[in-house]
Amino acid sequence: MQINYLLLGEKIKKFRRRKKLSQYSLAERINVSPPYISRIECGKNRVSLELLVKICEVLEINAAEFLTENLMDEYSYVTKESTGLEKKLMVAVCNAIEETMSKENI
Repeated sequence: MQINYLLLGEKIKKFRRRKKLSQYSLAERINVSPPYISRIECGKNRVSLELLVKICEVLEINAAEFLTENLMDEYSYVTKESTGLEKKLMVAVCNAIEETMSKENI
């Protein structure tokens, strides 16, 4: 699975704003530059797992929930942009995967 860094950055920005933190404040707390935070939030820089954990700690977000919620947002984003036929095909693929995993006891 490929990570949508733009969506991840938007979520970081959303939670940062909820905590009423500036990019400068967040950057200072995790020991990076404010422009680096800007590039993360714009999806231009990939955030490492270690840095993401630090960000989550500062923003008081459970990293596991953040990542799980990000996957659901990714799904919503993909399906929102899809046609009816594409959605049906995605469901068919998911059903085929589920059936195969069940047969293989995965």
